[in-house]
Amino acid sequence: FLMIRRPPRSTQSRSSAASDVYKRQVVVNCLRILGCLLGGDDELTQKVIDAGILSHLERFLQERKPKIKMLCLWLLANIGAGNVQQIGLVLRQPLYDLIKRAALVEETQIAKEAIICLANSAHRSSFEQKNFLLTDGIIEVIFQNIEAHDNDTTLCVLRALHDLLTHGEELEGMVNPVAARLEQLGYHLKLERLQASHNDDIYQSAYDIISDFFTVESQ
Repeated sequence: FLMIRRPPRSTQSRSSAASDVYKRQVVVNCLRILGCLLGGDDELTQKVIDAGILSHLERFLQERKPKIKMLCLWLLANIGAGNVQQIGLVLRQPLYDLIKRAALVEETQIAKEAIICLANSAHRSSFEQKNFLLTDGIIEVIFQNIEAHDNDTTLCVLRALHDLLTHGEELEGMVNPVAARLEQLGYHLKLERLQASHNDDIYQSAYDIISDFFTVESQ
């Protein structure tokens, strides 16, 4: 369930527009066009990357413009739905830290875009990239507020979580460290509550994770 979507709407009030609104609108329009291109295949995505988009996204994410931040994270989420090499660019510093910070401290709509970006990247990442994300606390970042997400974001996170748990099964040891971390954080209880969702896909995804990775005693 990769999230390649239309551009997010801004939560910024029109009355708060700055005097450079025209210049900002040009940037917004360009980001929307580039985001649509990044929703294509990996080859087209690579052409946009090769044109130097990442340095601009890094700069825009450090500015205090909500609409532009949301669009930048949308672009990065589309790149994160690409191949392993493209995901590696999303996970490079300082870009990765900016995405992670947005997921943790920004207002809801911006945080949602950042979470989708990280979940997309986790879903299609390599063995080594998953190890990095797990070591860096990806579970806490994308899952801590899952019950507050909209349905599409929740499904995106659940798909990433299933992949991370599957990765945990491939690691050495008798216990899946990803499942153990979820239990330590109490997140398996969130999964149980998600089974009460009226959305059939969310219910099924949560059920599959519990049945595949948790014992009866841990439910």
